[in-house]
Amino acid sequence: MDLKTCNTCNYNYVPAVTGDIARHRKFHDEFINGVKANSLKSDKVISNLDDLKIILVSPKSSLQQRKRAERIAQRGKIDTHFDFASYYANDIEQRDFPLVFIGIANNRAITFLVLRKTKITAKVTWEYYNKKDRENIPLLPDDRWGIFMIWTLENKRRKGHARQLINVVSDFVGNPVLEMAWFTPFTEFGHTLAKTVSPNEIILTV
Repeated sequence: MDLKTCNTCNYNYVPAVTGDIARHRKFHDEFINGVKANSLKSDKVISNLDDLKIILVSPKSSLQQRKRAERIAQRGKIDTHFDFASYYANDIEQRDFPLVFIGIANNRAITFLVLRKTKITAKVTWEYYNKKDRENIPLLPDDRWGIFMIWTLENKRRKGHARQLINVVSDFVGNPVLEMAWFTPFTEFGHTLAKTVSPNEIILTV
């Protein structure tokens, strides 16, 4: 049986295997257009922008909501070099209260942010960060929210959605944007976004 690889989404499938073509079509559709995110009665909508609805998923959300967030996290992982997704529905570390914010347009999840608490951070200039010399950095021993992961569907980037999402999240948790910490390592997209949001100094988790 012939194994095929989609040139667009890199999905491997065998057309002769029952259901494989349908599985590829579903994967391909979500790869291009984003995971389907139809409105649910349990949605906690925290913002309705011009073309972007933002919902919150917390540890107290229903399993259905958390499972959907996990699926979106898995979609985002495809675009990174990470070995694991940024969020799991039954994450045993939910004691650190991850908050998930999903940006939805036309019933598709197009942007996604995971916020986690962090206790030790450091504020550095980008020049200092680029030296990769992390010794003797003055620490900020305080609790603050950190951006653990932020992702935007590739064909929806450079339209301001990620920045909109960060601003809404900042207002929601009462943490100024420039006082948000960022988890590293960065993806290429994340690095560019972080420098745009915090052009002079950045607060990193350590």
